[in-house]
Parts: sequence; structure tokens; C-alpha cells
Amino acid sequence: MTWTYTNTLATNRDRVRHLIRDTDSSRQILQNEEIDWHLTNSTNVWIVAAECCEVIAAKFGRMIDRSAVGISDSPQSTAKFWTDLADKYRRRANSTLSVFAGGRSVQGKADLANEDDATQPAFAVGLDDAPNAVDQNAGEGRYNVGD
Repeated sequence: MTWTYTNTLATNRDRVRHLIRDTDSSRQILQNEEIDWHLTNSTNVWIVAAECCEVIAAKFGRMIDRSAVGISDSPQSTAKFWTDLADKYRRRANSTLSVFAGGRSVQGKADLANEDDATQPAFAVGLDDAPNAVDQNAGEGRYNVGD
């Protein structure tokens, strides 16, 4: 198992480590392979950070509270911290999700039309301008839209 972190945040793993504050090599929380496994299920770093927080919370949730001579250690409160952080990141993930409803810029449509290797749309403006024109290169029944 390995642990790496670079503060350039060049990889999703580093971004997840940054979010869960697993950035100190002397106090490692999760191994690379553990974070990478979550990244195979989602590329959304907010979702993966939430999942990693839940894993950490489960780890602390299994421990028992200890106290001696006025000093106490409460893994349960630590687990709650991680669970709350996971909830925060899940809310963030849900608020950053966006839907792309298609469309291309005018230049993008022109570029597509001029690209010989690109799949062309089935319908286009001017498709029925010359309904009897047949593209000799495409075979019977295909209209020549470009002329």
C-alpha cells in the first residue's frame, strides 16, 4: 500500500486528499489504493471525498471511548465529525451537478459540417430545400443537403 500527496492538486486523488485533509505524510489516513478504488466508481471528487469520509467515520465508529486520569478520547465524536463532513461534501456534490442540454455554437456547427470524418446530424436546416436531389455518393434515398 502506498501514500502520496502533492499540493499542486494535479490529480483527483490529490484533490480528494486535500478535501479530507489527508495531507500529512506522518499522519496518513487512507492509502492511495483505497482512494483510487473510490475514484473508479466516480470521477466527482466531492462524491469520492464524501465516501472516503464515511470510510474514516466507520473506522472511528468501531472504536470505544477511553478515559484515564481526566483525559478522554472519544472516537464516537471523531466519527461524527467525519460523518458530518461527508454530508457536507454530498450536498456540495449535488449542488455542483449540472445538466448539459446539448447544442453547439454557430462556429461549432460550421466546423462539424466541414469535417469529412465526423458523423453528420440526421436533420439539418435546409434538408428539404431540394427534396428531389439525391446524393449520388450516398446511395438511393439520401438527400443532398449541402447543394
